[in-house]
Amino acid sequence: MTDRFDADVAVVGAGPAGARTAELLAGQGHNVIIFERNAQVGEPVHCTGIVSRECLERYDLPRSLVHHEVSSFVLRSPKGRGAQVRRKSVQAYVVDRVALDRHLVERACAAGARLLTSATVDDLEWDGAGVRMLATVSGRHEVRYLRAAVLATGYGAPLARRLGLSQTGDVISGAQVVVEAPNVSQVEVFTGGAHGRGGFGWLVPHRPGYALAGVLTRSGTVPRMQQFVERLQAEGRVGAVDQVYRCRPIPLGVAKKTVIDGIIGVGDVVNQVKPTTGGGIYYGLLGADAAAETLAEALANGGLTAQELAPYEQRWRHLMASEIALGYQLRRVIEQLPDAVIEQMHRLLRMPGLRRILLSAAMPFDWHAGALLRFVDRLQHHRHATS
Repeated sequence: MTDRFDADVAVVGAGPAGARTAELLAGQGHNVIIFERNAQVGEPVHCTGIVSRECLERYDLPRSLVHHEVSSFVLRSPKGRGAQVRRKSVQAYVVDRVALDRHLVERACAAGARLLTSATVDDLEWDGAGVRMLATVSGRHEVRYLRAAVLATGYGAPLARRLGLSQTGDVISGAQVVVEAPNVSQVEVFTGGAHGRGGFGWLVPHRPGYALAGVLTRSGTVPRMQQFVERLQAEGRVGAVDQVYRCRPIPLGVAKKTVIDGIIGVGDVVNQVKPTTGGGIYYGLLGADAAAETLAEALANGGLTAQELAPYEQRWRHLMASEIALGYQLRRVIEQLPDAVIEQMHRLLRMPGLRRILLSAAMPFDWHAGALLRFVDRLQHHRHATS
């Protein structure tokens, strides 16, 4: 890095994808600054915080982050019938989402990255040799000059839209609360039109005595979430609301553009998220690995144009684009099913052959879209054959 630059790389956003990118680049000796708009890393909370066993092990995440192990869940039909889906081993973990973000940022800082909180990046502009940044840090306007930048803001940030790195024709959103729930011991998934077209609700064990209750849907997310919680309260399943989490938009489909001159997008901002469940932690971390590898090469070679950053496109697409495309296709199929059909299909889950498909190792937690598409097709075939 020459004296002309304030840093090699600015990472905009201190979520998992941004923190992981910063950790890898700083660990290779690059001067990295993380800009986080909020005063505290990890707040406000945006998601449920479920990560697969594969993710926990691949990224060496400490077990101290884990609230609850998930080896089974209850799938509820529109009428409330429950079907137990149980695997022999742990498939996923409910983790402390705030602690996860802070752990990953601490790893980045330990590797040499610098963290600035209450730091909003207002603009990024490539001038042919580097990236000019306009930022507001603790109320002070600043201009910084960087060799490259990583955009890890999450979907829908104004800066991302202005740069053309947060564009999609389809979005869903999720909202959830922490509720008193001393008797909730396993994950429950609620299907049916009450949650909107293709939407679903969830009840997930959280810290002792509490659970997360929320919905993922296309429209009316907050009112639907409130109605869902009120229904659970009326049934005596949960008690008072302890904390309300922010509504989170989730882009669907495979992003068309994830790099521009001097800038790479990583995580939700470029659709690195599962269209089926809305989960983005693992895909964001995988995207961060691809981004850091590409940037390290480009920084070493001295070229940071979109063309020279293009290997990032191939890397992350190889890792997850097929799964994202299949997940989007699956979501569109499910959105066409009326409650009566979902109810019929739910009853078919009792058939041993179909349950074996659902429980097979061919349907891993993070890579399930293709297998689920085949499963739904089988369910519909059996439904038509028996009707």
